[in-house]
Amino acid sequence: MVDQFHHPEYADILILSNVVRDGKPAGLADAGTYFHTDYSYLEMPARATMLYSIEVPRAGATRCFANQYAAYDDLPGAMKKRLEGLVALHRYGNRDDLEETSRTAASLLTEEQKARLRWVRHPVARPHPVTGRTALYAVSGSSFASRGCPKTRQSTCSTR
Repeated sequence: MVDQFHHPEYADILILSNVVRDGKPAGLADAGTYFHTDYSYLEMPARATMLYSIEVPRAGATRCFANQYAAYDDLPGAMKKRLEGLVALHRYGNRDDLEETSRTAASLLTEEQKARLRWVRHPVARPHPVTGRTALYAVSGSSFASRGCPKTRQSTCSTR
C-alpha cells in the first residue's frame, strides 16, 4: 500500500526519517508525531512494532507507548458495555482528516496507491486474535468514524 519508504531489501521494515537526500525524503518524516497504531488502515494490521534508532537528537526525541489493554481493563463496566459491537472505520490518512493538503510531502500517495485505498473496520474494543484479551483500538491517525461507512465511500467499505 504505502510502500515508498520500505527498506529495499526487507519490505517489512518502514524507514522513518526527517533526512532529505538529493531533494527527496529518505523516510517517512511525520510517522511518529502523534499517537497511533501502525497499519490500522489495513485489513490485517501490523502484529508488532519495534523501533531501532540509528541517530537520535540530544533533546526532544522522546517516545511514549500506551498500553491499550490496561486502558480497556481500567474502563468502568458500563463503558465496556457501550463499546461492545462498536466499530471504527480506518483509512490511511493524516491524524483526523483525509485532506492531502495537510500531509507532508513524505506522506503523499501516488495515484496507484490512492486507487488501492479502502475503508476497513476494526472493533473499538478489539480482542487479540490469539489470546482473546481485549484492547482499545481507535487510532487518532487513521480512525475516522464509529459506525457505518461514509455515504461517499460505501462501495469501498470492508464488510469485516
